[in-house]
Amino acid sequence: MTTAVEFTTQGIRFARAAGRVTVRGPRDRVALIAELRAEVERRMPRLAGHYLPRDRAAGYGTCETCSDPMAHYVAGMCDLCVLARGKALGGGP
Repeated sequence: MTTAVEFTTQGIRFARAAGRVTVRGPRDRVALIAELRAEVERRMPRLAGHYLPRDRAAGYGTCETCSDPMAHYVAGMCDLCVLARGKALGGGP
C-alpha cells in the first residue's frame, strides 16, 4: 500500500480544483503508474456508496476515509480517496 504522500516523493503531483483531483507524473515510469491505479481501484468499493465511511475523529494529517497519513496541515480526504470516489461514481477516466 502506497499513500498519496509517498507518491509525491516519487514524482507524482496531485492538484485539486472544484472538488476534483488531477494527476501529473513521469509517464515513463510504468510500474509507478500501475501502482497508482491499483491504489485508486483498491479504494473504489469502499467509496462507491451513498454514504462515505468517515472517521470524524481524524484530524489534520490523517485521511478521514482511509486513515492514510497526509501533510500535517491537511484535513479531509486524501488525494487517492478523492480520485477513487470520483471514479467510483463514474466521474473519472
